[in-house]
Amino acid sequence: YSGGIKKMNKVLVIFIIIFSTSLAHAGALRDKYRRSVSSQSDSTKTLYKKAYENTDIYSIIDDLKKSVSLNPKDKYSEKAQFEIGKHYYLLGDYNKAVKEFEIFLKNYYETEYLDEVYYYLGLAYLAVSDKENAILCFDKIIYEIGSSSNFYDWAIMAKGDLYYKLEIYNEAEKYYLKALANIKDGSIASSLNYKMGLISQKQGKWEDADKYFKTVLKEYPLSNESLLVDNALNGINVFSFSVQVGSFFAKENACKLRDKLLNKNYEAFVVAPDMIKDKYYRVRVGHFNDRQRAVEVLSILESKENVKGDIVP
Repeated sequence: YSGGIKKMNKVLVIFIIIFSTSLAHAGALRDKYRRSVSSQSDSTKTLYKKAYENTDIYSIIDDLKKSVSLNPKDKYSEKAQFEIGKHYYLLGDYNKAVKEFEIFLKNYYETEYLDEVYYYLGLAYLAVSDKENAILCFDKIIYEIGSSSNFYDWAIMAKGDLYYKLEIYNEAEKYYLKALANIKDGSIASSLNYKMGLISQKQGKWEDADKYFKTVLKEYPLSNESLLVDNALNGINVFSFSVQVGSFFAKENACKLRDKLLNKNYEAFVVAPDMIKDKYYRVRVGHFNDRQRAVEVLSILESKENVKGDIVP
């Protein structure tokens, strides 16, 4: 019996030795992993900081990409990936900006930069004529992240800008007014009032336009927008009217009508599609400072040339 106990004790001792050795080995591996992660993190941080020692923006981007590739999950890699997209946006390389911001959203969705990424990604989409995805990005900020976002006002204004460029003025007005009513960032107040002045002009609301422009001059006299209002009031870049007599998907058809009117001594011209508008070429006549004069020319065109038209700013 005593021999059996001795044998069991021997087995127990061996087990304890093996178990202790395994624990020690596991601890060593854990410490080695932690040192490796810490080393990678330090290297990522070093590469990130080193990137901004460059004076060339493309060298900065290259070094930021290296820091991301070294340890993609590190907080400095997250910051670097965001800044890569933003640098491309500021360089005007909007397709690359879209690509890098999409990579960011795929890898770092739980991030403090989320609203800013959606804002710049929306602007980049807009610049490459992808208005549907631009709207989705701005809506993420407006309706999901909400008014707590520092980019809430900016996203509302950007969506208004989108509709303004699409010439959907009632929708643009809706978002500009929403931004004015809930404004948190006072730095965009002058811009919003100026744009509401432009919208009011486009819709023929002259008293409203005057009110918004005077607000810019009175409350934001040092803003860039006050200079634009001053220029308009002093006859520089004067707001004018034209008579629109046709809208064509095919450029050659628009040019055909323009040439016909030019041959009859009308001041006809073609307005090419904006990069984010619909694809129509518009045929217009004249630049009239007086709206009544534009109405008279429209009447002449309808009676003599058998065309239908509208007065447009």
